[in-house]
Amino acid sequence: MSHDNPPPGAAPSPPGGDRLARRLTLAVVVTTLVVIVAGANVTTTRSGDAIPTWPFGWFTSAVDVIIEMSHRFVAGLLVACAIALVVVARRTHDGGLRRVAWATFIIVVVQAALGGVRVLIGAENEQSSWLPLFKVVHATLGQLFFLLAVSAAAFTSDWWRETKVRPLDDAGLAMLRGSGLALLFMVIQLVLGAVGRHDLLPREVHAVFALIPMILAARLVLIASSDLPRDVELFRGPTAALGFLTALQLAIGIGSYIVTSEEPDATKRGLSQVITLNAHVGISALMMGVVVSVILRSVRLWGVPTDERVAEAKRLHAVETQ
Repeated sequence: MSHDNPPPGAAPSPPGGDRLARRLTLAVVVTTLVVIVAGANVTTTRSGDAIPTWPFGWFTSAVDVIIEMSHRFVAGLLVACAIALVVVARRTHDGGLRRVAWATFIIVVVQAALGGVRVLIGAENEQSSWLPLFKVVHATLGQLFFLLAVSAAAFTSDWWRETKVRPLDDAGLAMLRGSGLALLFMVIQLVLGAVGRHDLLPREVHAVFALIPMILAARLVLIASSDLPRDVELFRGPTAALGFLTALQLAIGIGSYIVTSEEPDATKRGLSQVITLNAHVGISALMMGVVVSVILRSVRLWGVPTDERVAEAKRLHAVETQ
């Protein structure tokens, strides 16, 4: 992220502004993850139509109403965090942070509006052909927003400010390409999962395709552990987390498939079954968030892989291997 110089005569950024921005970006990340899991719980239990009004609702003792209102409550908390981030970012002279803060706010408002449209369409006509589309878009955009929140947290981190760019080499190319490819297939898998959870696609398609992003994630972990120089420590934590999450997701994914096969009726699922399905969605978001962190760390360490820089890296590699 670039740091714009303050205009002549402008007051310096308030003391502690960077720390506050850092805490707010982390709050947005955590709150977004809670919103994703709460939204997954709405889908898992088919509670989305429990309250046919929006934006106002009500709490009752009915389980489906509690589930739906809990999702709306944490979504409202997320909007509040996004607003606070915009306010704090405007008080700094970091132009990149201001842009990210405004993007965060705009997307979270759009996401909330999509959720409201989905509720109102369902209340008017549960058989509307538009309803499944809004469900899928709402679910997908929620996780993509999480990636933006992770990016915002990265831009305010200590490692982003302190990392020095080094020449692009084979290890850097492998990390950049591996992480980019992993994210691409994870996003495709995300869409397939959203379509499948809303009964628009056989769940077997999602299950089989899941092998590709998992293999790519495992490959990324291997690249970080075997190809990177020992003095590059920037990736140890994220790739270790990615390896753990990939193994956990494989187990949870198998459990989710068994749950939906044994009990296709969402209204009859037990607590452990609901937790398994919701965890599958939450871990998916975490995996993509870690991969985004790896991408940003790669770009920060080796720079943007332009054609010229890639060609130079290949030329140096050819010289070294002669």
